[in-house]
Amino acid sequence: SNPYGELMVNYSDSYSYNLNANLTLLFKIMKGLTFSVQGGYDYDHSPSYSFKSKLEAPGAINSMNNTSNMHNYWQNTNNLTWQRQFGDHNVTAMAVWEISRSWDTGLQGTGSNLNNESVGYWNIANAAIRNASNSYTEASLASGIIRANYDYKKRYFITAALRADGSSKFQGNNKWGYFPSVGLGWRLSQESFLKSNKVITNLKIRSSFGITGNQEIGNYKSLAQLTGSNYTDGSSVIYGFKESIGNGDLKWERTTQLDLGFDLGLWNRMDIAFDYYIRNTNDLLYDVPIPS
Repeated sequence: SNPYGELMVNYSDSYSYNLNANLTLLFKIMKGLTFSVQGGYDYDHSPSYSFKSKLEAPGAINSMNNTSNMHNYWQNTNNLTWQRQFGDHNVTAMAVWEISRSWDTGLQGTGSNLNNESVGYWNIANAAIRNASNSYTEASLASGIIRANYDYKKRYFITAALRADGSSKFQGNNKWGYFPSVGLGWRLSQESFLKSNKVITNLKIRSSFGITGNQEIGNYKSLAQLTGSNYTDGSSVIYGFKESIGNGDLKWERTTQLDLGFDLGLWNRMDIAFDYYIRNTNDLLYDVPIPS
């Protein structure tokens, strides 16, 4: 290895092109009723190029590598919200429908034993040995949410929600997962027996129970896949395929959590928060290596 030679005759370039766009439209349908539409788009293109010269060291083999990766993602969120106050009663209800899609492409070309170094990494046809590969992955998610909040005199609080998510990463009846939640709160510092207390200026006890979902696995883990690769029998190189095992029974990972806690304010100067929770996860998504 010749670090000085590598520095003088080898070179590489990489670039990054990004676009992030968002648009939000808000419609006030009537008093207390609004509808919003939000759309977003992300684009990223990251090409990179490298060239290795045979002049870097005696016996070196020149080569080039070109890579281009692109990522696209769009999301649409539609939110209908109703909010009203009836005397000491406050009610907020919300319905949300959201869809998103992402797709990634990759392209790579490599070559070695270049017969001409004058154009560097720009002409793969100069290479005596050439390899090329490409890839494409895609995933989509659809979600529906309904949620309602109620409070009386800012003293008693109830929140209930139901979320449904459908993921392209799962198959058949396992595509959709349903995740409810409920929360209760009581602000004791608004009660007559504490309202005039100068030491305890805020005291709220709260509890909640809910289920959340997780779909963070590879896009095609539920499907069996074939991957091409070069193999050798000792005298020649053979191109063949190997199969990765898919699991069609994969489904949403579900985490159930119970929370109990309180918020305490003293003299309007000190705030204390306490939380105790119990969390259990079922149908854990975990990639277990299988001995070959």
